[in-house]
Amino acid sequence: MGIDLGLVWGRLVAAVLTGDRYRRLDLAQAWPATLRRHYGEAFSIARRLAGLLTVPGLLPVAGPVGMRSRSLMKLALRVMGNLVDPADRDVLARVWRGAGRLSVRFDERPPFPAADLRV
Repeated sequence: MGIDLGLVWGRLVAAVLTGDRYRRLDLAQAWPATLRRHYGEAFSIARRLAGLLTVPGLLPVAGPVGMRSRSLMKLALRVMGNLVDPADRDVLARVWRGAGRLSVRFDERPPFPAADLRV
């Protein structure tokens, strides 16, 4: 998961547990809703892109080309490292967020469904 993501999730959990929204929702609804709000679009499009890796023959053809492209690797690192910030206005950020919004509309499985946290 990484230290950075762990710190971010810790902040989100604290906000859920101490916020007014938590008092109205139970944790099984509040936490998945928080994850969807912060990561839903990126998770949705990333899940679709990961599906491309299962297309027979695509990775052996596209992989070597992508690995040799410095600019493509920089883009991949930024997207895979969750380094596209909501304040970013560059082309990659706008395309990534737009693709995420579009992807969520077609999701058959919504990202981060409500969990059953009862023990």
